[in-house]
Amino acid sequence: PLADIQLENGPYVFTGNLKLEATGTEEISLSNNINGPTSITVGGDLIFARPAAGNITINNNHATVPVNWLINGNVRYSGTANASVNWTPGSGSITFATSTAQNIDFRGLSVDNIVSSNTSSSGLTFNSSFTTPSLYVNTNALGSAATIYFAGSSTFTISTMNVSGTSSFPVVFKSTNNAQWLLNNTSLNSV
Repeated sequence: PLADIQLENGPYVFTGNLKLEATGTEEISLSNNINGPTSITVGGDLIFARPAAGNITINNNHATVPVNWLINGNVRYSGTANASVNWTPGSGSITFATSTAQNIDFRGLSVDNIVSSNTSSSGLTFNSSFTTPSLYVNTNALGSAATIYFAGSSTFTISTMNVSGTSSFPVVFKSTNNAQWLLNNTSLNSV
């Protein structure tokens, strides 16, 4: 059976964690319908719970307006089952905004545009690979430095990277391990 949750209009605000849980052979589908929502705020963690072999789908591509996510916690998995998680990106964004460390586990998903607004000295950590149309961070607008960690021995595909730092508020990219890492620019850049 399919539990299809249609979100319309909006905005939607979840003050704590948002847990999407597929049990048995069920499928949970969070579809952002044609009329919205314009924004989804998760005050805590976005959790993909997999106690059994069900499927979890987030579909942002139905909406005629961009669906913008604001996540103030982590993106994580719970459970041990071999369920799948699918994320269908639209034209919106996922903003990670808090002053505490955030750990993001997309496990190879293709997701919406990513905006880093994390101002913690421990930074925003991507614990696994992902594909996104863009990564944006502007420390001058944040009024703080920004540190982004990428999982060592992983590959991240980012079509457009727009990074703006200053001498007072630098943007720092780091690996989660000590191995040498590579930024492979396949098109053009402007510094």
